[in-house]
Amino acid sequence: MQASTFNVDGMSCEHCVNAIKNALLAIPGVTAVEIVLKSHTVIVNGDSFSRDAVAAAITGLGYRIVE
Repeated sequence: MQASTFNVDGMSCEHCVNAIKNALLAIPGVTAVEIVLKSHTVIVNGDSFSRDAVAAAITGLGYRIVE
């Protein structure tokens, strides 16, 4: 099992949460996504998924990943 955490700027509502969650669950290997709006955190769990693919999906929706 693999887990990765991303700090995402621009999330502000449940629409944001649903859009990101749906996009990430479509990535091969991603089995679960937890999003905490208050801390702007996206936690991705799964088996052998690509962090680059997750980052690309998030930025492709118009959000920004903050280091």
